[in-house]
This record gives sequence, structure tokens and C-alpha cells, in this order.
Amino acid sequence: MERRKLLGTLAAGTLGLGLAGRMPQAGAGAGSAPVPAELPGDYKARSFAAEGGLPGLSKDLVAEHLGLYKGYVGRTNGLLKELLGAEKEAKA
Repeated sequence: MERRKLLGTLAAGTLGLGLAGRMPQAGAGAGSAPVPAELPGDYKARSFAAEGGLPGLSKDLVAEHLGLYKGYVGRTNGLLKELLGAEKEAKA
């Protein structure tokens, strides 16, 4: 499997797991918790002290990984906003 495809799949799975905790359980009755109209906040990219490289990993490789990571965080936030917008349109 190609590296970028694998990372994209992992990011999508992580997003799915994160949303699963915010959704009502399947088969839940009228007393189930509603899906929130808004998320508590955007995900934020964490900063790491490894920008100078790590043992066995070059500085360039770590910098590339951190750049991709920040992109995934930004894309996840964008997808969450799109999902919430689609949900609001479906309810209207």
C-alpha cells in the first residue's frame, strides 16, 4: 500500500472513531443523547520537540512528517465542518 494512501486511511479511521463517541448508539430510544449541533472546538496540531530530528530519523523526514500531520489536522477540521453543515441542511 502506498504511504500517502495508508496515512489517509488511518486519518479517516481516526476521524470515524472520534465521531463515534459523539453519535447516539444504534437502536437507542427517545431518551438517547442528541448529536451536538457544534463540536466543542477544532482539533489543534500539537507541537513536538523533535523538529531537530530523532535518533534514526533525519531532520528532513521529521519535518515532512510534521508538515503532513498539520495538514491532516486542518483537513479533519474542514471535514467536520462539512459534516455538520450537511447535517444542519438535512434537518432543515
